[in-house]
Amino acid sequence: MFHLDPSLTPAANPPPGVESNLINPTSQRYITITVLVLVLCLSSPIVMLRMYTRRFINHKLWWDDWSCTLGWVGLVALAGIMLHSLKFGGSVDQWNVSVTHDKLFKKEFRKIEIVARIGMFFTKVAILLLFHRIFITPGSKKNGIFWAIWFVFCWNLFYALALVLAVLLECVGKEAKVARNEECVNTYAVLTSASSINLVSDLMILIIPVDAISRLHMPPKEKLRISAVFAVGALAVLASTARLGYQIVETKNPNQTVVVMNLLMLNIAEHTIGLVVGCMPILPAFFRRIKPNSQNLRKGFGSNVLGYKKTAKPCREGSDEPHLLDKDNLELADLENRRSSEPSGSTMTVSVIGGKSEFMDISSPKVR
Repeated sequence: MFHLDPSLTPAANPPPGVESNLINPTSQRYITITVLVLVLCLSSPIVMLRMYTRRFINHKLWWDDWSCTLGWVGLVALAGIMLHSLKFGGSVDQWNVSVTHDKLFKKEFRKIEIVARIGMFFTKVAILLLFHRIFITPGSKKNGIFWAIWFVFCWNLFYALALVLAVLLECVGKEAKVARNEECVNTYAVLTSASSINLVSDLMILIIPVDAISRLHMPPKEKLRISAVFAVGALAVLASTARLGYQIVETKNPNQTVVVMNLLMLNIAEHTIGLVVGCMPILPAFFRRIKPNSQNLRKGFGSNVLGYKKTAKPCREGSDEPHLLDKDNLELADLENRRSSEPSGSTMTVSVIGGKSEFMDISSPKVR
């Protein structure tokens, strides 16, 4: 019986009028490399600034900081495996990839699925724990925001575990299919379902801060300004939506060595946006430290987007935790939580405009 050499056999039939080229094929490798360099150059300094700020300016590292770091490590690992997969036909038309390299590419893709999901899980956990630190005062009554945060946490945990186990076990007992370079499971169904669940998760993470900020007793303009910081997360939703739409259209495309890499570029873009969103509320403290007298920081970016406003009386240096701030520099979450606990007639300084403090009567019976 005649056997073809898998290292000299194309993994797919070329389109009509096109010949396979296993020697020097055209590819999209430079696009993939460019995307990987961009996401690493964007995410790395932002995460480093976050950790520096929390360690040396806030003097307080919490679980969200460590989770963000693990999310960044996952991003770096994902970029490394994607780069390595280019050696086995990644971003090259599948009819220009040998059967041998195609098998190796599929092995790399299974690694990527696991690393990408774990890294994304820690990135989302970092954002959720940041929400918990901002909007939930220690010892306060558990409200809807509290339960929403932990519901989304469990959603992402079970989703990550399910996907990782599915990838690890998909080819167990199916050695014959592996030998024939066939799919062990319906990849289309797995990837489309996973992307749909991921999109729902992104939407829930986007809604939580908007809802929490809407409950605070502060001027609408301030709510809008602070909501805009978290609204950057809408870019992650767009990337997730684009990935799902692309999967629905292209997952059954036989040219998988190109389709998969395009999906992974959307995935790593979403991952990067998640890291940026999780770090943005921390960075103003760093810029206030290096430019304490900057008018631009005072008027806009300088107000701590974690919630407390700059006032005539500066907050003491240290953690930005709600229960550690001076009374007139409370975080957003603390404004509402402390409203009912302060003595009648007391006021809190919530902002300074033109050097004049504005006050809020926290004993007011008004409830949103």
